[in-house]
Amino acid sequence: MRQEHGLSLNQLADKVPSRSSLIHACFSVLSRVLISATKGSTGHLLGAAGGVESIFSALSVMQDRLPPTLNLENRDEDLHDLDIVSGSEREHATQHVLCNGFGFGGVNAALIVSKV
Repeated sequence: MRQEHGLSLNQLADKVPSRSSLIHACFSVLSRVLISATKGSTGHLLGAAGGVESIFSALSVMQDRLPPTLNLENRDEDLHDLDIVSGSEREHATQHVLCNGFGFGGVNAALIVSKV
């Protein structure tokens, strides 16, 4: 599973470069990659975002339950083939979670949480 947290500054910033093209370039087997974003349920947490996303990621691996992407009503057409967890949580046997954080000024971080 992949956890997403971004700034969503505006529609133009969200599209450059295309999120779908970046995801397609990184993951060759898209049907097995589940995507979840928790910012819709937590709001913008500024400095706490990375810590909270890490907790979501650890709980996902420990409980085999993925949090939903809340408030996802109008999906971009270029993301139609991605498996985005939306609406409600989803049970899924999860071995690894990639947690990404993209912040102001290019402050970016990635964390992989795995079952032992």
